[in-house]
Order: sequence, then C-alpha cells, then structure tokens
Amino acid sequence: MNISGSIRKLTQLFVVLFIALSGGLVYWQVVVASQVAANPHNGRHCLPDSAPKRGRILDRNGVVLADSQPSFNGGVCGYQRHYYLDKYPSLAGLIGYYISPFFDSTGVEHQYDDYLSGRLGLTSLNNTVNQTLHRPPVGDDIYLSIDVKIQAKLEQTFDSTFPAPDNHNVFPSIRGAAVVSDPHTGEILAMLSRPTFDSNCVVFC
Repeated sequence: MNISGSIRKLTQLFVVLFIALSGGLVYWQVVVASQVAANPHNGRHCLPDSAPKRGRILDRNGVVLADSQPSFNGGVCGYQRHYYLDKYPSLAGLIGYYISPFFDSTGVEHQYDDYLSGRLGLTSLNNTVNQTLHRPPVGDDIYLSIDVKIQAKLEQTFDSTFPAPDNHNVFPSIRGAAVVSDPHTGEILAMLSRPTFDSNCVVFC
C-alpha cells in the first residue's frame, strides 16, 4: 500500500507539473507571443530564418524607391534597406529611413512600419503561418501618390538659377520647399524640401 500510494502521489505530481508546463508554453507562445516578438530586446526576429523582409516603397507608377536586400553586416537585422533616390534626393525627408528594429525610423518608413514589416495588412495572415513554421515574415509594399517624373522635373526646376530683377544679382535656390498636387483629387504628386540628406548614408555610414 505504501508503494502504490507513493506511486499515485508521484503520478499526480507529474500530472500537475505537466499541466503547469503546458500552461506556461501556451501562455508564452500564444497569449503573449506578439508582445514577446515585438520586444526590442528580443533578438530572435533578427536571426536569418525569422528576420522580416520589409516591403518595398514605390511611386504611383511602380518605380521602386526603397527595398530590402540580404545583409552581410552583423550589425543590421537580417535585411538592409536600400534607397533609390539619386534623381530625387529631396524625397528623403518624405520616405525617411529604417535601420533595424533597434533604432528609430522616420517618414513613411515609420508611419507605415506595421504594414512594411508584415504585422498588419495583406500579408499579416500569411505571416502568422510563417511564424508558426519558423519562416521569415514578408511585409506589404507601399505605393505613394508621388510621380517620380514630376518629382524629377520639380528637382530640376528648383535647382535652376533665376536672375534677380536688376539682372545683376543671382540667388541660387538652395533652401525651401515645394509641393505639386492634383487639383482634382488633392493627391500629392511631388514634394520637395531642401536641404535634404542621404538616406543610404544613414543606413550604411
């Protein structure tokens, strides 16, 4: 009787421990999984098999202004952001920059971070499956109302030097801002702000 009683108590103890362990796993992996994943101190989402592939930023016609490429730099999380703004340097302020989850972001990169990272939007459901299968999440692409053809023309016009009324003094337009919008819809087609900065230098330098 003593042996069977001890076995019964030991079995009950194992059952209780199993239930407690299972409850803990469910709590951490289901109930608070999103909070754990979003914690900036959690380095798991920077590993190659789980680092999010951030969505692209494009103009209204599908011209790529920013995308993510695999990074071989250990200080960057999984993918490295690349900006294609050589012809449209003043768009840097609008698009902003993104380095990694451990640094602040700005502009469109910050405002639509949840969509670009795949936490919200069309890819969010697929990313739930990806997370379960330990595959990297993929973010949504963002299409701006900006038209880079109009943006390039605005850049060129802003950089042109216009003579003063007295035809002697010339004032280069090195500072200022300009916006081109569609009068019928109010959509912003081009947006310029000077001085500007190099988004790639923020990420790489």
